[in-house]
Amino acid sequence: MENQEMNPMFSIYMSPKFEHWHGLYLFDTNNALVGYVTKYSQDIMIQFDKESNWTYFYVRTAKGTYNQFNLSAEWTGNFLCFDSMSGFNLFDKQCTWTGLHIK
Repeated sequence: MENQEMNPMFSIYMSPKFEHWHGLYLFDTNNALVGYVTKYSQDIMIQFDKESNWTYFYVRTAKGTYNQFNLSAEWTGNFLCFDSMSGFNLFDKQCTWTGLHIK
């Protein structure tokens, strides 16, 4: 929230609302689109809902997973794991797959 360069409210190119946006797509277990993800860097990703509202951000850990944080910078307990192909799967605090996946 403090870094305006990384904040999609200030850097419009980070948002899926931007005409030339490039990013990933967030799907549920039925492969229905539920949101978007922008890779800011190797260490940070930003999540948006289906209406392009900023919802969460992810920070890469030393193990290569990404911890999910809300906009108040509180860890939700959820984390992303690389799916060994081309995307990520979202797991909850109990390490159970939520059904959400990013491609």
